Amino acid sequence: MPPSFESEGGAVMQRLALLAMVGITGAAALDRSSRPVPLGALRPLTPAALRGSSKDGLPYTSLDSYVRDLKATIPDAGSNAFVEPNPGEIDQFGNAMQALLTGDVDTARQLLDGVYYDLFVLNDESGPTYLVTQERSTPFRGQGTYIVDLQYARNVIVEVPHPLWDINTPEEGVAVFQALGARGLFIAGTHRCANPMTESGCSGTTIACGRPAIPVRISDAPHFTRNFMYAAHGATLQPPAALSLNLHGNEGEPYAVQLSDGTRRFADDTPLVNQLRNALQARIGADAGSCNWEADGLDASNLCGTTNAQGRLSNNSTDPCTRNASNPSGLFLHIEQHRYIRDNPGVLIDVLQEVLPL
Repeated sequence: MPPSFESEGGAVMQRLALLAMVGITGAAALDRSSRPVPLGALRPLTPAALRGSSKDGLPYTSLDSYVRDLKATIPDAGSNAFVEPNPGEIDQFGNAMQALLTGDVDTARQLLDGVYYDLFVLNDESGPTYLVTQERSTPFRGQGTYIVDLQYARNVIVEVPHPLWDINTPEEGVAVFQALGARGLFIAGTHRCANPMTESGCSGTTIACGRPAIPVRISDAPHFTRNFMYAAHGATLQPPAALSLNLHGNEGEPYAVQLSDGTRRFADDTPLVNQLRNALQARIGADAGSCNWEADGLDASNLCGTTNAQGRLSNNSTDPCTRNASNPSGLFLHIEQHRYIRDNPGVLIDVLQEVLPL
């Protein structure tokens, strides 16, 4: 578990060290090899211009290594590190992500600058070049990190809404993102109970702040609609709308992989959620289940993602903060997992590659 954000020697200092290493603080000691790409050089946006050489990108040759270091800087429970942006900033960030996802890098960079974000290039040793949208250290508001591949193979967004509480989901998110050749990887910016005294006002309860369960907090990214992760999720629904995979962890649910389309509406084996359920059952048997498959016996007491505001937005809820969606859109998958799946997500990756079209 990362050290407390409250400690001056903890995640605050780690984050400053990480940001200094990637050039955000402008430290004079950095040489050319560790400075970010001047994004104006990416115009016109071509694969050759994007790929560039390793000296132009972040000082990482591995997205996995970058995310592991990033995870160590994420503020922990009780840090009060989440700061709600104002409505204009939320709209601006959503517009920035929409521009970035559609390849308008210069517009994205300009919009991001106005909300205290920088845009970097990471040239991964496996071949892809990623655009990394990263929050500055000042003012830090715990709004998350957003990674985009403009040469994606599948129009899929991998979301890690609880990067500390749901153990190993950041690392799993990288593995799924890269194996699928997905379009984006979104990682929330704080522990879900970073601000333990402030309710979000949205549906849902949590034991992340301790027992008994209490209403979800403002720092719980998928249970609050006034944050940058919600805005980024909204941007993925603009044409061409992406499928979002929301990765979660638990130990108490009846299935090691428990799927949902964000509703409890039963269906046959046609929808994607049940195609995945059946493909998983062929590999791990009774360890796979779906909230949308009646025979699996999951009900309102189980974790089916119905209060997830991102899923509600994808499923056209009239009020994603407080109202369940009536019908699934097919653009959202809530994936609850036991620890052994998160530690080694190979079986999940196999079925996703099998079922999701290129």
